[in-house]
Amino acid sequence: MDAQRKVTCFVTRGEGAGAELLVFWHSRSGVQVPAGTVEDGESFEEGARREVREETGLPDLELAAYLGARTYDLTGSWSVLRREVELLAGPAADAERTRWKLGRALNVGVVERRQGFARIVYAEEDLEDPGGLVYARFEGWAREADLYQAQERRFYHFRAPSGAPARWRVLENGAHDFHLYWVPLAPKPQLVKPCQEWLDEFYERLLAGVGAKP
Repeated sequence: MDAQRKVTCFVTRGEGAGAELLVFWHSRSGVQVPAGTVEDGESFEEGARREVREETGLPDLELAAYLGARTYDLTGSWSVLRREVELLAGPAADAERTRWKLGRALNVGVVERRQGFARIVYAEEDLEDPGGLVYARFEGWAREADLYQAQERRFYHFRAPSGAPARWRVLENGAHDFHLYWVPLAPKPQLVKPCQEWLDEFYERLLAGVGAKP
C-alpha cells in the first residue's frame, strides 16, 4: 500500500485526578496535540519521538505506551500530496501551468479524478471558525501519482516530568509558533477536529495510563 505515515502524541503530566494533558494553540489550526509526518528511513516510534521533541521543546519525555493505529483511504474526496506540485489548468500532462505550487504533505480536497489526474482544492482557513475566514484557496489539476493512496497514523502516550513549565512557546521548524500549556485530563479536553476524534478513541486508555477516572 502506498501510504503516508503519520503520528499523534498525547503527552501527560502527573497522576490520578491531577493528571494533565499537554495541548498547544496555533493561530491557523486551533487547540490540538503534537503530531506530524514520519520521515523516510524512520520507524513510527522514531518519528513520534522526534515530532514530540520538535513540537514541545521538551527533551525528557518518556514513551509510556503505544495506543493504536488508524488507516485512512485517500482515494476518495481527500488526499495528501506526495511531493510539491505545480497545479495544471486541465487533466493532461501538456495542460497549461497555473503557476500555483502546493507543498509536499498538504491535505487537499479531491473534486474529481479523470484519466490519471485529479482536480484538487487546497484552502487555508480559520479552523476555530468553521465556515469563517478563508486565507487562501487554490484549485487545479495534478497527477494522481502525486497523491498518496492511503495514510497510516499511529498514536503514542508520552509522560512529561513534573518540572515541565506551565506555559511556553516553541517556534517549530522556524515557521510554526506554538503556544503550549496544560489542561486537566478529566473532564475530557476539547480540541479541534480531527484531534478530538483521536482523543475520544484513546481517552480511556490515557486515563488508565495515569490512574485517573472519567
